[in-house]
Amino acid sequence: MLVKHLGYESHALNNGADVADYLKECKADLVILDIMMPGINGMDVLRQLRADAHTATVPVIMMTAVTDPLTKREAMDLGANDYWIKATIEVSELEQRLRKFVSPDRDSVVARLNSLRSLINRQVIWPQLRLGNLFVA
Repeated sequence: MLVKHLGYESHALNNGADVADYLKECKADLVILDIMMPGINGMDVLRQLRADAHTATVPVIMMTAVTDPLTKREAMDLGANDYWIKATIEVSELEQRLRKFVSPDRDSVVARLNSLRSLINRQVIWPQLRLGNLFVA
């Protein structure tokens, strides 16, 4: 997962229905949701997270292929802290935007980012890169 290359510990879940249960067991510093997930979609997961006192203040970023401005507005109105379009976000922007919410060890981030950039420049990772449905770090 790309966020691991940037120095973050992350856990991926592929089904929106598992998110609330997972977050009851583990504290998250940040949740990244896709809108289109099996089970419960990302918007419904966001509603659940904001309605639960344990997760209401956890930053939530929507990271999706959905480019519709009305969908973005809905996500922000529901309490998303940011909205990223998968196809348009670059590694350096991803790092910068993640650090607004969670800051890993800076030296670790720089080393991993430089390693990742070299792989991307050789086009080893970028064509195979698939950002998962949900990351909890």
